[in-house]
Amino acid sequence: ERAILDVVIDEQGRVINLSLRLSIHPMYDPQLLSAAREWRYKPATVDGVPVKFRKLIQITLDKR
Repeated sequence: ERAILDVVIDEQGRVINLSLRLSIHPMYDPQLLSAAREWRYKPATVDGVPVKFRKLIQITLDKR
């Protein structure tokens, strides 16, 4: 099982917008979105200046 998240990261590295492009499972989707809102990143830069950035992230659910 896999999900695809579309996240927008601001100049401080915070997730400011996210959407689920591909659902992993109706039971896990809300937990995934909640966790992703708390993720922090090193901001993307252009010429050394932090900028907003959109990123697609693939999440894989390991069924062990």
